[in-house]
Amino acid sequence: MPSTSYRGHGDLLVYYGSGQLPALAASRRVVLQPDHYTTGEIAALTAQGVSSLAYLSVGEDTGPMAPWQLAGKNPVWGGSYVDVAHPGWHEHLRRQAEAALAAGFTGLLLDTLETPPILGGHRRAALAVVRELRAVVAGGYMLANRGHALLADLAPLVDGFLFEAFSTTWEDGYRALRGRELLDNAARLPGLRATGRELFVLDYANRPELADFAVSRGANLEVPVQVTNRDVTGLPG
Repeated sequence: MPSTSYRGHGDLLVYYGSGQLPALAASRRVVLQPDHYTTGEIAALTAQGVSSLAYLSVGEDTGPMAPWQLAGKNPVWGGSYVDVAHPGWHEHLRRQAEAALAAGFTGLLLDTLETPPILGGHRRAALAVVRELRAVVAGGYMLANRGHALLADLAPLVDGFLFEAFSTTWEDGYRALRGRELLDNAARLPGLRATGRELFVLDYANRPELADFAVSRGANLEVPVQVTNRDVTGLPG
């Protein structure tokens, strides 16, 4: 059964598990791992009025060794950082996006927009990738996870922002963010709202009181909050 730590809202559900079509159908839009669902399952969600977005990692690659991979790896998830300017990486991302759209997905969630190579001076290359993906998606929906360092140039290319770990995190154990962290995140809201794009929050909890804190803070700041687990496989009860 879903944990009482999980919370949701009807506009967006981020879920990296598999199956659970009845639960997914309760949302207007869902973010899914594209290889976890068949074309028929995506069609079933579409028939129920659900728009499905495919997860796509822009700054990290979890696949086999490839020319665009750098020596550094994400110390938590193990994916390789990439040279976001590498033509092969651009083509790889385009193929993934095209395959997702062909399978019935109506857009993308762009993740890992703030990996060390991008923040270390590859912002132009990262934005070039996003422009190419925008051309592939065309009128479909693109949601950016964080990407605060790219905000001014990123906003015209996407339709919405996902603010991950806005009030709570799983890092260093599930916990509420500390005072300065909370203030810094709240200070980002005016800039995000000024873009005119949709804004959603994804927080993390392993106990009801932590989830309640995230949802209550989101309500006070007028942002919709989903609370899930570290693996993003929690579903609201």
